[in-house]
Amino acid sequence: MNKDSDEHIILNYRGVEHSEIPNIDIYMDQLLTFFDQQYEFFKRDPKENILTKSMINNYVKAGVMNKPRKKKYNSDQVKFLIIIFHLKQVMSIQDIQALFRRVEDSGLSSDDFYDKFLTTEKAAYEDLSSLYSDILSSEFDNLTLIDTIIALTTEAYAKKRLAEKLLDQLIENTKPDK
Repeated sequence: MNKDSDEHIILNYRGVEHSEIPNIDIYMDQLLTFFDQQYEFFKRDPKENILTKSMINNYVKAGVMNKPRKKKYNSDQVKFLIIIFHLKQVMSIQDIQALFRRVEDSGLSSDDFYDKFLTTEKAAYEDLSSLYSDILSSEFDNLTLIDTIIALTTEAYAKKRLAEKLLDQLIENTKPDK
């Protein structure tokens, strides 16, 4: 796959639909293969791992996701792992765990939570595509590319900090004494 094609795939990405998630329990190696197939275009380096056994085991140990049953992962665990994969790019594992606890406390089913995530993810990539597809389709000078990189990273950082503040507020709002 060439670099231009990869960039356009990212702007055209709309998430992993329920129907694309295995509806049978799968072993670790199958899980890793699934993630490699779904997210290979996110790699900047072909040697980069999308997900590793160690990462998954650490998520289980930290209580961020449930243990596999008889060494197999069900579709709910795959959905949570998809969400973890995306959130871990900007949130700490402790913050993800705190968020998941609040989701569980809210009574939201894993399917409903995944639907909310998928809807938000689709909207975010649609927005990116409408704002930036022209920059990938045309020849722009380096200063324009630098400006765009600075704008994207600054916005990403600002959104990360806001997400952390909102998570802190959510945690505070759901403390037992409230």
